[in-house]
Formats: sequence, C-alpha cells, structure tokens
Amino acid sequence: MRYEHIEHGIPPVFNAESRVLILGTMPSPKSRENGFYYMHPQNRFWRVISTVLGEPLPTTNGERASLLLKNKIALWDTLAQCDIIGASDSSVKNAIPGVTVIIRTRQKCSIKAIFVAFTVALRQQGCHLKTPNLIFTPSIFDALQFIVCRFGLNQGTKHS
Repeated sequence: MRYEHIEHGIPPVFNAESRVLILGTMPSPKSRENGFYYMHPQNRFWRVISTVLGEPLPTTNGERASLLLKNKIALWDTLAQCDIIGASDSSVKNAIPGVTVIIRTRQKCSIKAIFVAFTVALRQQGCHLKTPNLIFTPSIFDALQFIVCRFGLNQGTKHS
C-alpha cells in the first residue's frame, strides 16, 4: 500500500446537549466510503458503545448519530487532513489538525470532557489543544470505559 492524501469529509456529530466529545484520528477508507465514523465491519466501536449504553445496535448512520446525541456524546476526529496508508494511524504524516472545528464544536455545547485517542498527529505538528478536561487515552475503547466510570453513562442512568 502507499500513502494517500486524505481530507476529512465527515461532519462532526454534536448538538447543544453534548457533554462528552470523543476524538478519533481520521475516518478509515470504509468510513469515508459510508459517510460515517467507525464503519469497518471489524471495528467494535458501535457494538461496544451500544452495549455500554444499554442501547440496541444501530444499523444506519441516522441511528448511530441518534444514539450518540441521545446519550450526550459528540464525535469527531483530531485531523482535518493527512497522508495515511489505509487506516493505519501509525502511518500518519503531514497531519493538519482540525482544531478550528473542535473549538467551534466545544463553543456550541457544554462539553465537560474531551477524550483524544490519538495524539501523535497533534504532537507531530506541535499543536496541542489547550483546554481543561482534555483526557488522552490509548484507544477509543479506553475512552468509553472512562466515560462510563466518570459520567455514569450506562443503562438506566440519567445524565446531566
């Protein structure tokens, strides 16, 4: 495989009620093809988050967005564009962070915590989000576990 220059083409998922922002890296080829996040059949994101939240597994992009918004979760990625091989985060180079969209998203809702699953691209560019409640995690799954523990997002829990 060879490097391909990718520009992020999927809008962030959030609304005024969003309290938690999860940031990945860049949509995979399957996600770009399907127009939504975490769309590779082997990616466990939707199975894990629906189980953690006690919700049915979403099957359409509309259901996926609804599941996030209902549970006050915003979703986007750290990069606006980069050169990448396939979906390999470790291959990212020439990264341009999407900080403007992240800041704009945060200004439009009451985000209490931002979970970043990939920081190498930000560090490569010398760009760090200077914001309170920024939590770096090794993976999206670590972020989900922390969210459940910290914010009580699970079946039968009302969140503020």
